[in-house]
Amino acid sequence: MAYVFLFFYYCIRAIAEAIDSVYLKIKKMVTEETRVNGFSVKEDVFYRGHTWISREDGKIRVGVDDFAQKILGHIYKVKFPPKGYEVKSGNPACIFSCDRGRAQMVTPIPGVIVDVNEKLSRDGSSVKKDPYGRGWLFVIKPAEEIKGLLNGEQIKNWLKEEVEKLHTMLESQLGYTMTDGGSLVQDAHLKLSQDQWSSLVKSVLSH
Repeated sequence: MAYVFLFFYYCIRAIAEAIDSVYLKIKKMVTEETRVNGFSVKEDVFYRGHTWISREDGKIRVGVDDFAQKILGHIYKVKFPPKGYEVKSGNPACIFSCDRGRAQMVTPIPGVIVDVNEKLSRDGSSVKKDPYGRGWLFVIKPAEEIKGLLNGEQIKNWLKEEVEKLHTMLESQLGYTMTDGGSLVQDAHLKLSQDQWSSLVKSVLSH
């Protein structure tokens, strides 16, 4: 009986993974995403640092960009404050449990948390698989007017500078040259020391 159960479990899991893979391929075809030095950028959202922001009826949906998720490495789960919690500028808005440790993300805007992506509290893999879609983090009702956001060519130019800084840091720390920033970072986070990784993550998630 146990073998039958395991057989069906793995069949269902394989089907789910196949559906997920097809969904992501279709999503990339129909959404506006471009690549900057190996990292994907979504065209129809605004950015503050490595967090993206989407306006929705007076509220703001928030997630991390492709650059940030690659730096974090494997994400097991995400811890959120309770709904109704007021976050102020510079306060942690969520905590990622990763294979290298815990990482706090500072809120890109102050306000009240009105919704969170509950699925990520059990399985954070969607942040890596689909950071601009199903990997969204939380919805916040802003406490003030949002300023200093980047979009379009602005974010592309800013990200190019960020990638160059990352190249310089990794070349000095790890001793090799990048040809594709995105693909190399997938492995580079495992080659950094714990202190180096923690410092890099803090600089990325506290913009």
